[in-house]
Amino acid sequence: MPEPRLLPENREKDHPVAVGWISCHRGRFELLQPIPLDATTSILQMLIADRFHFITLSATRLKHGKANVQTFHLVTHIDADDLPLES
Repeated sequence: MPEPRLLPENREKDHPVAVGWISCHRGRFELLQPIPLDATTSILQMLIADRFHFITLSATRLKHGKANVQTFHLVTHIDADDLPLES
C-alpha cells in the first residue's frame, strides 16, 4: 500500500516501531507492508516484470497471531544466509 506518511519530507520526523505487520490465522500468514509513495511506481514496474520472487523479512515473535515487521526486502533470489537455521 502506498503510504503518504513515508514521503521524503516526512520521513525525517517519522520514527516507527515497525515497518509493517504480519499475522497468522489458521496457518495462513498475511503481511501488511506500507511502502513509500515515491517508490510505488518502481516497485510496481519490477513486480509486473516478474523481477521480485521473494520477500525476506525479520519480525518480532508472533504474539496472539500478530508480529511487528522490523525489516523487509523484495528480492530476486534467496541466499543461503537468508534461510533460517535448522535446530
